[in-house]
Amino acid sequence: MFCPQDHNSVIGLSEAEILSKIPIIADYANQNKHDNLHFHIMGGELFQDQLISKGYIDIYQKFVDGLKGQISNSERIHFNFITNLVANDISALKNFCQRNKFKISISYDPSGRFNTESLKKFKANAELLKEHIRMVSCVITKPSINRVLKGDSTYDWLYNTFDVDWDPLLPSLPNSNELMPKESELLTFLKFLIDHYPKCINLENFLSPKSVQKMRCTRGKSLTVMPDNSIPLGCSGALFLKESKTANLVGQKIIGQFIDKYNCLSCEFYSKCSFTCFIKQDYKRLVDDVDGCVYKSVYQHVQNKKLSHTYENI
Repeated sequence: MFCPQDHNSVIGLSEAEILSKIPIIADYANQNKHDNLHFHIMGGELFQDQLISKGYIDIYQKFVDGLKGQISNSERIHFNFITNLVANDISALKNFCQRNKFKISISYDPSGRFNTESLKKFKANAELLKEHIRMVSCVITKPSINRVLKGDSTYDWLYNTFDVDWDPLLPSLPNSNELMPKESELLTFLKFLIDHYPKCINLENFLSPKSVQKMRCTRGKSLTVMPDNSIPLGCSGALFLKESKTANLVGQKIIGQFIDKYNCLSCEFYSKCSFTCFIKQDYKRLVDDVDGCVYKSVYQHVQNKKLSHTYENI
């Protein structure tokens, strides 16, 4: 729904193009000595009916087997296929998950994605694939914020059934200005999640008792392979951001600007802070109507609540 790619493009869609990514990824993995490597595979929609009917599950299996065959200590690799889960027949996807013992990620947006029929299909498929769903990914947009604040029974079911994560919106679409929440709206929403949906993955840094936490941003710690096999420098989001304030989004300048603006190095929550998406923060139409830092305000909100036992054990 909010992905920046050309939805009419078929670049990277052929079997040969899919399998051509194996040596690129394997080379990166074999140079990387981490005990766990996570591969996130997304389209377009990889499990749409027309692709499944053309036998793409078999191609995906060749991709999986090919990577395992070329990577040393292949037991350390973890595959995470991502889907919107609106296919008419998900039996092939379920078999694929069962065969490989896969957990998949699904995407859900409270506003803008589903009509009545597709939402019904999504919920039915989520129920059928419940044991194979790793987590639910949502995007923080103004309409979705408003929907959750007013109450969304589907979101409530997802939250109570799976792990849920909220990602910042990458402003890469013509209507991004209408979708991007003001900083004050983001602050209100994050406080609302803290108070009512504290188990969301993106809140872990705010609620964890640990004094030092990892950043959520994987900038410089990951490999992104585009449909045409190109590899973007820095964050892949730099390719898609529309109307940035900074000319060069590849280097460290946008990070330095953020840290300087909010005086992060002197913040009491610096070692715990997950930070924001630095690419998103460089959007020139972002309405910065909060006095100070949104994330510091959320930490203070948590601190001032005299956390309940539930919070303390997240």
